[in-house]
Amino acid sequence: MEKGAVFFGFKEGDMSFHPTFKVLREKELKYLEQRVPAYCDRILWKSMPNVANDVVQQNLEPLTWVGTSDHKPVRGNFTIKIKKNTETAEKLNLSLKFHNIKCEGLDAKDIGGASDPYIVFFSPDGIIKSKKSLKSQVVMANLNPEWSEKGLPIVPLSVSSLENVCESVISFIIYDKDMTSSDDLLGAAEIDLSGGKLEENVHFEAGIHRHGRKAGSVSGQYSVVVTV
Repeated sequence: MEKGAVFFGFKEGDMSFHPTFKVLREKELKYLEQRVPAYCDRILWKSMPNVANDVVQQNLEPLTWVGTSDHKPVRGNFTIKIKKNTETAEKLNLSLKFHNIKCEGLDAKDIGGASDPYIVFFSPDGIIKSKKSLKSQVVMANLNPEWSEKGLPIVPLSVSSLENVCESVISFIIYDKDMTSSDDLLGAAEIDLSGGKLEENVHFEAGIHRHGRKAGSVSGQYSVVVTV
């Protein structure tokens, strides 16, 4: 996990107890002598970057009295901060502008050892106001592509206050463009908008993940703009 090879972006609490595998099927913590004890029973969690600190694990413990398996299950208690509706009386037509986006370390999907990447802009919070998919231009044969403002769409938003924008996330879904078959997924990244400012560029950096593994990185700038 620390190297990003599995469960990229997930968190895990401290395990201040004895291993829970491989144990005898009894209501006590006794190990099978022929096997080396291991921490096979875990609780992992992952949050969007704008609420990463709003999920806190309070405790983690094994249920040693469960004797129906050669594993002892574990349980954890969490506190979760609930977002409040911060919509203000002032209604603005807001959009996001992205600038100087750069990806690094993308996977090669083409026979020649490169990829033809492009970005699809998606909102897990549903704040993008567009009936069509918003995409960047395709960068040909490049594993470290860059997009200037001209190669990126303006992203219209359904929320009308800066406060609501700052509570949201934009996901970059990155694909390799193929001419003869369906496009290949290169990875995804979540862009935290909590530092958003009106008419001012904000720098961002994020890891790209695919199937639970690190698949590169992305950086750039965005600004929240008022549109007519």
